[in-house]
Amino acid sequence: MRAAAGRDPTIPGNRGTAAGFRYPRIVKRRTLAILAGCIGLAVAPLLPVYPQRVMTRAMVIGHDGDVVSYGYEFGSIPAYFEHLRYVRHEDYALLLLGIDFTLALAVAAAIGSVPYVATRRVLARR
Repeated sequence: MRAAAGRDPTIPGNRGTAAGFRYPRIVKRRTLAILAGCIGLAVAPLLPVYPQRVMTRAMVIGHDGDVVSYGYEFGSIPAYFEHLRYVRHEDYALLLLGIDFTLALAVAAAIGSVPYVATRRVLARR
């Protein structure tokens, strides 16, 4: 007796929707990796781990004028773009932006690896 078409998992390439059908592991891993990457890319720009060059201007009482000092502080990517109008005078603003985006991708990969590994372990127990 022949099984209904689309339900016979013994036919190569025809897994159908039979009870007990399981997606291949590569599909699960790829889906998990995409979801974990999206989580990482959503969270990473908001973390204040990106170095920014800042200028501090202090007014001095008397005839000494102003005191301007430069330094670095950590900020987020949205804060970087808020201060972008001040950065255009820098000689290497594009280099700093490239370093920040490379760091953002590394942070996103680190953040995304946590739910990826945790979900794989949970699914492996089943």
